[in-house]
Amino acid sequence: MSPATLEPPPATAPRSRTAGNVPADRRPLPETIGPRHNGLRMSGPEWDAHRDWVEGYSYELIDGVLIVCPAPGAGERKPNAKLEQLFLNFIDANPNGSMKETLSEQYITVGPNRRRRCDRAVWLDAVPEDPDATVPDIAIEIVSDSARDRQRDYVDKRAEYAAAGGREYWVLDRHSRTATVYAADGSERTVAEDGVVTTPLMPGFELPMATFLEAADRYAKP
Repeated sequence: MSPATLEPPPATAPRSRTAGNVPADRRPLPETIGPRHNGLRMSGPEWDAHRDWVEGYSYELIDGVLIVCPAPGAGERKPNAKLEQLFLNFIDANPNGSMKETLSEQYITVGPNRRRRCDRAVWLDAVPEDPDATVPDIAIEIVSDSARDRQRDYVDKRAEYAAAGGREYWVLDRHSRTATVYAADGSERTVAEDGVVTTPLMPGFELPMATFLEAADRYAKP
């Protein structure tokens, strides 16, 4: 989803905290961060410490710059909910299996001053004590159709998640009617709309693309 057209941060802002590794001459962060702060410079430690964010938006930190986007619409939330249903059903049916947890809209630390949001995160082997500090084994993006979004989801995030220690990265694409699974060893495989997404990391799990696409199409905008 593309960044919103937002106002720059105000000239002055009330002080909320002093975070580690922040230059002394840096303007203090505002108490509440929201869409008008798109483009605000902040460090990774500042991001991690901040707790008061305006709801209804998606936030990422790219090389120390805050990027604010509209929250996912129904066209993304519906297929994401379907993914959650399939994953939780698999966990319930396999309590001793390889998959232990899944969360939506999960933030991932991909660099000292870079924080990304993935549409869905999956952890294997153990439930994370602190999901925000634990890189998921599988990160999943439901891709939008703009050129910038496709570059971000197919190229930028793929490299960032792999470098952070992710074991697989899935791109689910309603527009091309495909899923692409990228493994940490650099290999990739594409699943067509009549195929089924599987992974050796979760033996027995199946994601029929027809099921995902039916949910993705329900509220999708033309």
